[in-house]
Amino acid sequence: MASQPGSVEGTATPQTPEEPVEEVVQKVSILSTPTGFLRVRQEPTTQSVELGQVVPGKEYTLLATDEKSGWFKIEYEEGKEGWVTNQYAKTPSLSPSPKASPSPKSSPTSTPTTTP
Repeated sequence: MASQPGSVEGTATPQTPEEPVEEVVQKVSILSTPTGFLRVRQEPTTQSVELGQVVPGKEYTLLATDEKSGWFKIEYEEGKEGWVTNQYAKTPSLSPSPKASPSPKSSPTSTPTTTP
C-alpha cells in the first residue's frame, strides 16, 4: 500500500496511564533534651544563628539530611525551615526496621516403605 504525503505508517503503541506517585512525607521526632527544647539553626552547626526552638515529643517534616553532620533540615513552622542536630532528633526511616522473614515453604515429605 503506497503511503500518502503527510501520512504515517506503522502501528500505534497504546500508552498506559502512569499511576500517580504518592509522595511520602518523612517526619523527624524531637527527643528529650536537658533544656526542654531544641534549637533550630540556620546551618547544620552549633555555631550557626538560632532561628527558633522546637519541643521534645513533637514531629516535624523532614526536608533534608546533611550527610556530613547528620543534622536534619525541618520545617519547624509553616514556611520556616532550619536545622536540628541528630543528637536530639530521630527519624523512623533512618532506624533499621525489622524485616519480615519469608515463611518456610512446606515441602512434601516421603515416608519410606519397606518391600517384603
